[in-house]
Amino acid sequence: MGRVKLTLAADVDMQIDRLVDDDQFVDRGEAVEELLEMGIKEYGPSNDTTRDDLDFAEEMMGPGDSGTGMGSGTGMDEGHGQDDGPRL
Repeated sequence: MGRVKLTLAADVDMQIDRLVDDDQFVDRGEAVEELLEMGIKEYGPSNDTTRDDLDFAEEMMGPGDSGTGMGSGTGMDEGHGQDDGPRL
């Protein structure tokens, strides 16, 4: 099984400790594993992508997008330079 290292917010960390202390989980490792599994099942990627979803994604990509749907992150993907005026 793969391993992942993550940092939790202090309040989430305390909530996990509380669940373990209340005997809802045997130990902290089990709690984190089960809670992550539940989160992935609920909010993770799904395999039921429709053709409409793909068409929408392609439609939203601009001419300078890198294919990730996010552009380069520079704000310069569509050829706007400093002298082009404000971008809306």
